[in-house]
Amino acid sequence: MKVCKECGAVQQDERIFCIDCGEKLDEPISESEEEKITEEISQTISEQYEKNDPLGVDISMKIAACLNVAAAIFSLIVFLISNNQIQSLIWFSFICYAFSFTDALFPEFVWILTKFRDFFRYDNFDDLQPSFLYCKIRRIGVWVSIAFGLSITILCLI
Repeated sequence: MKVCKECGAVQQDERIFCIDCGEKLDEPISESEEEKITEEISQTISEQYEKNDPLGVDISMKIAACLNVAAAIFSLIVFLISNNQIQSLIWFSFICYAFSFTDALFPEFVWILTKFRDFFRYDNFDDLQPSFLYCKIRRIGVWVSIAFGLSITILCLI
């Protein structure tokens, strides 16, 4: 493996000139340096894959899950101090939190359930991939569910 001193591009040993900038290449690098560069490339590819995973759990979904837990505890406190008529309404907020928490931290599970409805319509059921719109609506749905659950709980306090 050769590394261009001008632009830093990694090249095959057979190359004499850099494929990116045309600069003349030096001798191949040592095996230890090659292993280090290979590891860095593998790590970069892995990070890019995680960024581009449409069902990946990013920091905003982790924050949503934490907010779900806090809102559920708040709703539980309101549930315990409220009367029986209001308690049945607070159950709806718990359903919202359960949906939102599951969708925020386990999007693959929700995607499998979503795909299941298309089981008989497609021959290549396993190859179905979530669309951009599905991923955006899923994220919006997580936050809307939290807001709806909190609004029910706050209305029960009034």
